[in-house]
Amino acid sequence: MAGMATHTPESLSRRIHEAFEDVLLGDAGISLYEAMLIDDYWLLAPAKCPPRNDIERQWIKHERKGRWQDLPPEMIVYYSGTLPFMNFEGRRFHLPAFMVITLDPHLNGQNAEESVLQCLGCDQHIPEFERWTEAQRTATADFVRHESNKEDAQWEDAPPAFPQWAQTVSPPMQTYWQQYETKPQ
Repeated sequence: MAGMATHTPESLSRRIHEAFEDVLLGDAGISLYEAMLIDDYWLLAPAKCPPRNDIERQWIKHERKGRWQDLPPEMIVYYSGTLPFMNFEGRRFHLPAFMVITLDPHLNGQNAEESVLQCLGCDQHIPEFERWTEAQRTATADFVRHESNKEDAQWEDAPPAFPQWAQTVSPPMQTYWQQYETKPQ
C-alpha cells in the first residue's frame, strides 16, 4: 500500500523478537499443552489431567520457566490451534513465536498462521492488546500489514474459512492495527 512502511520477513522477525524479548509465561499463563487440553475438553481440573509422559512434563516445565524464543518450531506447529484457548499471559507469551514461524518460509507455519489470524483478527482481544507495550503493538501491526499484503497464491491450500488476511481480519480490527503501524520516515 502506498505511503506505508514495508518490512521484510527478516526485519519483522527481528522487531518481534525485540518487542517481546522479556515476555515470560510464568505460573498464571496457559501453556500450549494446557490449551490443547482445554480445546479437547480434558482440562476440567488441572490435577485430573497430569502430563502423560516425561516429554510433556519437561515441556510444561520449560514453558513455565523458559523464553518463548526457545520454543521448538515443531511444538508451535503441533499445538497450532491452541491460541484461542489461552488467557492473556499465554497469548502474549506464545503469539510472538507463532508470528515468527508464520514469517519463516522454511517452516510449516500454515496452521500457526491460521491461529495467529484468528487471534489478531478478533476484536474481543482488544483489551489484551491494550495491555501490551507500544513496541509490541507496533511490531504486531506491521506483521498484520505484511500478512495482509501477501499474494493469494500463498493461500492455495488454505481452508475456506481463511481465504486471505485482508478478508478475514474484520474492518474494526484492520482500523485498530493500522493506528499502530510504523509510519514512513
